[in-house]
Amino acid sequence: MHDLDKALADIVAIRSQIARDTAFRGLGSAALAATGVLALATACGQALWFGDPDARPLLFFGLWIATACAAGGLIGIETVRRSRQLHSGLADAMVWN
Repeated sequence: MHDLDKALADIVAIRSQIARDTAFRGLGSAALAATGVLALATACGQALWFGDPDARPLLFFGLWIATACAAGGLIGIETVRRSRQLHSGLADAMVWN
Protein backbone atom coordinates (compact mmCIF):
# COMPACT_ATOMS: atom_id res chain seq x y z
CA MET A 1 0.00 0.00 0.00
CA HIS A 2 2.92 2.32 0.70
CA ASP A 3 4.13 1.96 -2.92
CA LEU A 4 0.69 2.92 -4.23
CA ASP A 5 0.58 6.06 -2.07
CA LYS A 6 4.06 7.05 -3.20
CA ALA A 7 3.16 6.48 -6.86
CA LEU A 8 0.01 8.61 -6.54
CA ALA A 9 1.96 11.36 -4.79
CA ASP A 10 4.55 11.27 -7.59
CA ILE A 11 1.82 11.56 -10.22
CA VAL A 12 0.34 14.59 -8.45
CA ALA A 13 3.80 16.19 -8.26
CA ILE A 14 4.45 15.56 -11.96
CA ARG A 15 1.07 17.00 -12.99
CA SER A 16 1.67 20.10 -10.85
CA GLN A 17 5.10 20.61 -12.40
CA ILE A 18 3.72 20.28 -15.93
CA ALA A 19 0.91 22.73 -15.15
CA ARG A 20 3.38 25.25 -13.70
CA ASP A 21 5.66 25.06 -16.73
CA THR A 22 2.92 25.25 -19.35
CA ALA A 23 2.49 28.78 -20.66
CA PHE A 24 -0.96 30.29 -21.10
CA ARG A 25 -1.24 31.37 -24.73
CA GLY A 26 -3.27 34.51 -24.22
CA LEU A 27 -6.84 35.63 -24.33
CA GLY A 28 -9.22 35.00 -27.15
CA SER A 29 -10.16 37.84 -29.45
CA ALA A 30 -13.76 37.80 -28.19
CA ALA A 31 -12.78 38.68 -24.61
CA LEU A 32 -10.37 41.35 -25.79
CA ALA A 33 -12.98 42.89 -28.09
CA ALA A 34 -15.66 42.72 -25.38
CA THR A 35 -13.51 44.66 -22.91
CA GLY A 36 -12.81 47.29 -25.56
CA VAL A 37 -16.50 47.61 -26.42
CA LEU A 38 -17.35 47.82 -22.72
CA ALA A 39 -14.84 50.65 -22.20
CA LEU A 40 -16.05 52.47 -25.31
CA ALA A 41 -19.68 52.15 -24.22
CA THR A 42 -18.78 53.46 -20.77
CA ALA A 43 -16.94 56.44 -22.24
CA CYS A 44 -19.79 57.26 -24.64
CA GLY A 45 -22.42 56.87 -21.94
CA GLN A 46 -20.43 59.07 -19.61
CA ALA A 47 -20.06 61.78 -22.25
CA LEU A 48 -23.76 61.69 -23.17
CA TRP A 49 -25.45 61.36 -19.79
CA PHE A 50 -23.11 62.51 -17.05
CA GLY A 51 -21.51 65.60 -18.54
CA ASP A 52 -18.80 67.11 -16.37
CA PRO A 53 -17.02 64.47 -14.24
CA ASP A 54 -15.83 67.20 -11.82
CA ALA A 55 -19.41 67.77 -10.72
CA ARG A 56 -19.88 64.15 -9.60
CA PRO A 57 -16.48 62.52 -9.04
CA LEU A 58 -17.85 59.55 -7.07
CA LEU A 59 -20.17 58.66 -9.92
CA PHE A 60 -17.30 59.02 -12.39
CA PHE A 61 -14.95 56.75 -10.43
CA GLY A 62 -17.72 54.33 -9.52
CA LEU A 63 -18.66 53.91 -13.16
CA TRP A 64 -15.09 53.20 -14.22
CA ILE A 65 -14.45 50.88 -11.28
CA ALA A 66 -17.58 48.92 -12.19
CA THR A 67 -16.40 48.79 -15.81
CA ALA A 68 -12.98 47.53 -14.71
CA CYS A 69 -14.59 44.85 -12.53
CA ALA A 70 -16.81 43.73 -15.40
CA ALA A 71 -13.82 43.60 -17.76
CA GLY A 72 -11.84 41.63 -15.18
CA GLY A 73 -14.72 39.20 -14.84
CA LEU A 74 -14.89 38.72 -18.61
CA ILE A 75 -11.15 38.09 -18.76
CA GLY A 76 -11.32 35.64 -15.85
CA ILE A 77 -14.16 33.69 -17.45
CA GLU A 78 -12.32 33.60 -20.78
CA THR A 79 -9.10 32.44 -19.09
CA VAL A 80 -10.80 29.53 -17.35
CA ARG A 81 -12.86 28.60 -20.42
CA ARG A 82 -9.92 28.70 -22.80
CA SER A 83 -7.64 26.83 -20.41
CA ARG A 84 -10.19 24.05 -19.98
CA GLN A 85 -10.69 23.85 -23.73
CA LEU A 86 -6.99 23.62 -24.60
CA HIS A 87 -5.62 21.80 -21.54
CA SER A 88 -8.56 19.84 -20.17
CA GLY A 89 -6.67 17.60 -17.75
CA LEU A 90 -4.45 20.32 -16.30
CA ALA A 91 -6.79 23.32 -16.58
CA ASP A 92 -7.43 24.01 -12.90
CA ALA A 93 -3.79 23.52 -11.96
CA MET A 94 -2.72 25.93 -14.70
CA VAL A 95 -5.15 28.66 -13.70
CA TRP A 96 -4.51 28.49 -9.96
CA ASN A 97 -0.70 27.96 -10.00
